[in-house]
Amino acid sequence: MSRPATTPTAPAFHGTDAAVFEALTEALIAAQTYAATGADFAGLHDRRGAVYAIKCAGACLANAASLLEEIKPARRPKAGEAA
Repeated sequence: MSRPATTPTAPAFHGTDAAVFEALTEALIAAQTYAATGADFAGLHDRRGAVYAIKCAGACLANAASLLEEIKPARRPKAGEAA
């Protein structure tokens, strides 16, 4: 008796990356908003507000960076390199 052929599992967003790009857009817009707010707080010499806004902007950027793994194009082999 032979073992049934296994097929590789499709990625979570197989066929479309729309949901990933939507989440990436939201994370970057939030980071932009927090960064602008942080700049406003810094201009007002509001330490607490600036620190909070900068930390939030950093968290949003970290979230966006983690989403890059989902949309990063596949590495293409260089000329002469085995596939």
